[in-house]
Amino acid sequence: MSEANTRVPVGETIEKNPPRGQTSHNQICFHRIFPAGHKLRILLPLLVIAIPVLSPNTSAQESPDQRAEAMKLLGVLAAVQQENRARVKSFSATIAETWKFYTTRQGTTEHFDRQATLKEKMKGGFICAQRVEKDTITGPNPRTVERQARLVVNDQYIAEWDARNPVVRLIDYDRQTGMPVLTRRSYRTIFPRDVLSYGFGDGELTLQGIYDHLSKEQEMNLSVEKGAAQDEKDVYRVKIYDKSSEQPFEELTVDTGKGALITRAVMFSGSKITQEMKVLAKEAAPSVWFPVVWEEVIYTKSKETGDLVERTRSRCEIKDLEVNQEIPDEQFTWKGLDLRPETQIIRVDRSGAERIMVVVNGELVPEGGASPEAAPDK
Repeated sequence: MSEANTRVPVGETIEKNPPRGQTSHNQICFHRIFPAGHKLRILLPLLVIAIPVLSPNTSAQESPDQRAEAMKLLGVLAAVQQENRARVKSFSATIAETWKFYTTRQGTTEHFDRQATLKEKMKGGFICAQRVEKDTITGPNPRTVERQARLVVNDQYIAEWDARNPVVRLIDYDRQTGMPVLTRRSYRTIFPRDVLSYGFGDGELTLQGIYDHLSKEQEMNLSVEKGAAQDEKDVYRVKIYDKSSEQPFEELTVDTGKGALITRAVMFSGSKITQEMKVLAKEAAPSVWFPVVWEEVIYTKSKETGDLVERTRSRCEIKDLEVNQEIPDEQFTWKGLDLRPETQIIRVDRSGAERIMVVVNGELVPEGGASPEAAPDK
């Protein structure tokens, strides 16, 4: 099967780098996995009493019963997080991003200082996003690169527009079979990561996604430990191990007092940290906890010394946030792209056939006189 025909179900994410030492797997980002009930708040402390904490020093020898008990508690933490996530019916936010990273190609190293602004609206599984970024690049060829792109995703098509391109493409897809991988890669260029990948996830997977992955990957063990400090009464630490190792390769800090958001995620190589994410959360609406600041540092091994050195550092902060406010449905159609009058619109149907579209009386129709009813704009 060719890559262009490979499809990924909508609402799922292809990880840029397969986490946890495994092949790439998918994350359900925008849909509730299962309905969460009010009994979760009662169930959680009962499970803390019932389930023994697994010592990280015994992970390699962990028994099936211990793993099952730890999985049970992880499932409860995931359900509490899902309950919090389910309260987010919609949101709009402006995110200020700063990135510092470097790339090395053919022996040449360039350093990037990126400033970006992402305006995102989400309603159910629909997305409307606008991204503006500026890279200041130092190295043998110093330069500045600016980009602006816009994106809409609804249940019928993905619409993407790069300000450098006079054409916007509306790509139809089937919500059940998903969109082509190449289309999704383009989508991720405009919209690298959803806001809810942070806090509600470790930057890649939600707690439910991690639970589902560990349910399939029996070669991994885990421990779930309650925080011991006085200010950690609602904190749990989830550590994930290869069965052959007593050193975890990932550790998550989960705060059930903040909707079971992940407030810290750390990846290890041996005992050394290779990636660390920290999240600041706030109650954005009654009983709705939301990430408002997240910072991430990624380390890589130096070819010269063999030591781990900082490769990427990023910080994202939500400047304004509205949760569960009414957002017009029109924002999640091609109209939400705020296109220039001269922008040409091409619609690509599920067979790959293209047709030029024009706007007639505020509606999008095929060029050549078809009625708006023959080509609904949603």
